[in-house]
Amino acid sequence: MSNEADLKKLTPRQAFIVCCWSGVLFMPFGDFWEMAEECLEGPIINHEFAGGKVWELLKERTKDEFNVLVGQEVEL
Repeated sequence: MSNEADLKKLTPRQAFIVCCWSGVLFMPFGDFWEMAEECLEGPIINHEFAGGKVWELLKERTKDEFNVLVGQEVEL
């Protein structure tokens, strides 16, 4: 049987996905930024996080993984 604390832990990738969909940072910003650049396959300038386009792209790229995490289909 799993320890309850173990069930509450997120992997770095899971934390990244939740950040993309919630807008709440669950990890160090530098780690999130690096993963976002890997996800979008290119550089992101800091101020681009203030706009909606980067977040839309991150949601598009992580939609399938997010659906697995929440256990249901979500619409963009």
